Amino acid sequence: MPEIEIMSADLPHTLFKHSDAGKPKGRRATQEDVDDATEKMREAYERKMREREEQRKKDMGPTVDEIFGGALED
Repeated sequence: MPEIEIMSADLPHTLFKHSDAGKPKGRRATQEDVDDATEKMREAYERKMREREEQRKKDMGPTVDEIFGGALED
């Protein structure tokens, strides 16, 4: 599982930009394009980690602290 986790976290988000009429075809990516892609990759990674944590908590069931601490009585 750890290998798959690392591999999935390493997947790039490819941004295909449609060239506008005024821009030349084949323009190079700007720093802004790179920053946008990096931000999207970070958001996707954080979302995936939250989903995994929620799934882990769901699979584990209630903890001893939750049972004896009264958290389940709410």
